[in-house]
Amino acid sequence: MTASRRRALYPGSFDPVTYGHLDVVARAAALFDEVLVVVMQHPDKSGCFSVPERVRLLEACVSPWPAVRVATGSGLVARYAQEAAAHVVVRGLRGAHDLPAEASMSWMNRRLNPNLETVYLAAAPEWVHVSSSRARELARYGAPLDALVPDVVARALADKFLVEGRP
Repeated sequence: MTASRRRALYPGSFDPVTYGHLDVVARAAALFDEVLVVVMQHPDKSGCFSVPERVRLLEACVSPWPAVRVATGSGLVARYAQEAAAHVVVRGLRGAHDLPAEASMSWMNRRLNPNLETVYLAAAPEWVHVSSSRARELARYGAPLDALVPDVVARALADKFLVEGRP
């Protein structure tokens, strides 16, 4: 990567990826030369989908953006960013309630990596209500997911949460 290229990280669990996540990806891709969407592994969480499953789903969903890559990471985002030669972390905000936790993470990342900036992208109004946990909850009960996640993700969720008596 040349010094003139701007690489951003978009870290998260993406369990599963939603339209809200993809909106952030699209907007970040318009702002940066390269966006690295990083499925972060949390040692204390097993998740609905395995990390390789999340990567496959994300890769299927981000294919419209050639400058977007999917990777996995663990540990501290600040250190991952340094290793990946990224100087920006992109975070989506669904509402003011997200800001305190996000700001705290940003300050700690900056303390660990003084060259790391955080860019917050406010959720588009149509995605404010969308979350991975909401998608998982609705899938568990066989509810329609077309307003929350792409078809490939909805099918994967349906496979995970086959409800007895439903196809």
